[in-house]
Amino acid sequence: MDDLTLWGLRIAGGGQIALALLHRVAMRELAWREDFARIRPLNARLFKGLFGYVTCMNFLFGLLTLLGPGLLLDHSTLALLVAAFLAAFWTARVMLQLFYYRWREAPGFVGRWYCRAMLMSGFVGIALAYWLALCCNLGAFA
Repeated sequence: MDDLTLWGLRIAGGGQIALALLHRVAMRELAWREDFARIRPLNARLFKGLFGYVTCMNFLFGLLTLLGPGLLLDHSTLALLVAAFLAAFWTARVMLQLFYYRWREAPGFVGRWYCRAMLMSGFVGIALAYWLALCCNLGAFA
């Protein structure tokens, strides 16, 4: 189980890095530049700042997971807490995808069901990898 879990975490880490890098594509495909031109400059800067912050978080947690998956499985309190945080973070992302975002309102993504399916598969896979790490830290697979 440990080797499979390590590789699952490495794949999840690589997926997070890929998602972080693809955020620029999402900005272009969803025509954010045009939207930012219609709102107050402060609101545009706040949104861009939050977007950059989340992108950076995804990249850095992906890097941690890709390069040090064993650190998330060492049964320490920190490993348990980080795995729990990341499992909750990505589960929330899956819930947003399912129940909050309205894809019919997204220009460029409406007919691209395969893009949405790939994104959702990635989000679910990443969440499951962290849930598996959490369960390993709790001794569920000992």
